[in-house]
Amino acid sequence: MSTIFSQRAKARLQANTSKIFTQDDVDVMVLNVTRPKQGFPDCPSVTEEHLKSSRNVETYIHEITNSRIFSNTLFVIPQEHSWSRLKITEAAFGSLVGFIDVFPQFLDLVSAFGTKTSEDERLVHGWRSCSEQQTCLQKQHELCYNIQYVEKHGRKLQDPWSVRQVGVYHQLCENVEQSRWLLLGPMQSLLSSLKNTIASEANSCYLTIHAALLLSTSTGWPEYIEYLKTELQKHDDKACYSAIKQGKSQGFTVSYLDLQNLHILQAKFNRAKAAIENSVDIAEGCLKHALASEHSASPVPAESTNLINVYIVEMRGYKASLERLNRQLDSTLDLLSKILAFRNGELLNTSVNASGKMLQSLVDLTNQGKEHQETLAFLATTGQADSAILKALAVVATVCLPASLVATVFSSSLIQSVGVTEEVPANHIVVASQFWIYLVISLPLMAITLLWILYLGRKSRLDMYSVMTRQSLKSA
Repeated sequence: MSTIFSQRAKARLQANTSKIFTQDDVDVMVLNVTRPKQGFPDCPSVTEEHLKSSRNVETYIHEITNSRIFSNTLFVIPQEHSWSRLKITEAAFGSLVGFIDVFPQFLDLVSAFGTKTSEDERLVHGWRSCSEQQTCLQKQHELCYNIQYVEKHGRKLQDPWSVRQVGVYHQLCENVEQSRWLLLGPMQSLLSSLKNTIASEANSCYLTIHAALLLSTSTGWPEYIEYLKTELQKHDDKACYSAIKQGKSQGFTVSYLDLQNLHILQAKFNRAKAAIENSVDIAEGCLKHALASEHSASPVPAESTNLINVYIVEMRGYKASLERLNRQLDSTLDLLSKILAFRNGELLNTSVNASGKMLQSLVDLTNQGKEHQETLAFLATTGQADSAILKALAVVATVCLPASLVATVFSSSLIQSVGVTEEVPANHIVVASQFWIYLVISLPLMAITLLWILYLGRKSRLDMYSVMTRQSLKSA
């Protein structure tokens, strides 16, 4: 108990306790396997019991502690689904691991279970054994591991496969050859296969159970690898048969989304490869531990070792297939990237050409505007010349105005030439009697015109001053 509930062990689980364990739901299945006595060919006797509360767990622990019947006991703690909490409370789990007296390394595996948001969250790989730290007792050996495997989830999703895991703890006691097991999160299909294996093996040993667990979790790998191969082939067809130019699709559409999908597919390859490598390490560890064990009264069956060896060969074959597919994925990803890069280059060239044409159009418009400005400048120059001519004509007209006025007056009836005598006609100028009317009308009109011109000039100056004042106020 002191080992399990040390401060370091508590710290490992404290951060994720609410994610790993339920608040009040307990559903622990117990499989008791009683091996037949030597000389009796009967198969092992398997009994199944379900503990539905924390009190049931404590009662069962009390009963089995006082029992003198030695049997292999498997405690199975299931999950509702692969990303849900273990169906046991924290208190009941503490009582169970305290009764079994598990080594602290097992708590690393426990933290890998519970609610998650991604497949890689709190992921734990590897094989752990008490012999790793040379603390293995002569009367008790412990080992644990976390198997990752693939299985169809049965939901209507784009990817029909789910990566699942099962945590295994095994404690083997010498003398009585009694084993205690803890299984975390096994699916129903895995449990059914395990129970059938235990019930059918007359000479079953603990290595047989390890082999059954490993083989049961390996059945989905061939179909899953074939699924990954099919998904990769879709993108490979695009890379091989899609036209390199944008306009010629030939039934295949290549976009940046394909690169993203390939990146996701590559993550699945790497995840599957890591799971398979972990499974091979587990199988080799179980086999090595069993063959090196000298405290078992009965030898390890050759059939169990052969099964594990075959399992290792198969898993290495799956790993080689994934590595080959991963190389093909790299080639496909590279080819699709080059196709998109070429198309982007074409689009860039098209944009540059269009920009060049637009720039040329702007240059042409600028040249036309320049020509218009030159025309306007020519017209302005011509207008100035015409204005100069008109000004000259106005000066000439002004200069000639007095003479014209005099000629007009003399040609009118306002001034008359009267002869002095009958012999000398028209030699004396005489003002007409109505000449005063001309002065009375002309002088006031001239005065009014002059005043009106002065008024308009003053008004223009006042308006200009008002505008300048407002502008100065705004700027201030």
